[in-house]
Amino acid sequence: MRPAYTPPALQAVKRDFAFTVPADLTADTLVRAVRGADKAAIVSARLFDLFERDGVRSMAVEVTLQPATKASPMRS
Repeated sequence: MRPAYTPPALQAVKRDFAFTVPADLTADTLVRAVRGADKAAIVSARLFDLFERDGVRSMAVEVTLQPATKASPMRS
């Protein structure tokens, strides 16, 4: 028997990030690097835009963050 579904304590948040990258960097390499930046909080990352013009290459990634626990408040 499967355990009952327990929803996450915190709501997921989506953020978009754009990176100017070298011409030879693949989208897969960038997305894997983004996912690996915080394996505990980043649940997905996907490329949604690629811009190339006049020697400039930019990739935009949508990142979904889903922290497992609430962070404690900062104290001074």
